[in-house]
Amino acid sequence: MSVFALAKRIVIQMLRDKRALALMIIAPLLIITILHYLFSTEDVTPRVGVSHTNESFIEYLKEQDVDVVQYDENMKLKSTTEDDELDAMVTMENDNYVIIFKNEQTGTTKAIEMKVKQSIASIQKKNKRVSSLPL
Repeated sequence: MSVFALAKRIVIQMLRDKRALALMIIAPLLIITILHYLFSTEDVTPRVGVSHTNESFIEYLKEQDVDVVQYDENMKLKSTTEDDELDAMVTMENDNYVIIFKNEQTGTTKAIEMKVKQSIASIQKKNKRVSSLPL
């Protein structure tokens, strides 16, 4: 039996089997579509409220494309986050940063967490440079 006759027989057999044909065509399209929706992300500018933080922290957040809303008065962090449609609220208590997340989208929450950590690291790095300068 020649190779061409064998190939012809296999192709004819696959064309007759409608279930296999449907799986070969529809399954990859379905998987590709699902993967597209899973991995496609929209660039969203997170809205972050800040209270009782220093100006350099706010500037670092703005440099990282974060929409910063400043609050001066004491308020309930959780209710302010929900009422003003913020993705997170950052405040300073006892020299520690406190972050309250809305947790509506995990991708946005992770992005805010990363940007806040980068801003804090930049401030600490800047403070180390200033303190190490000779007087």
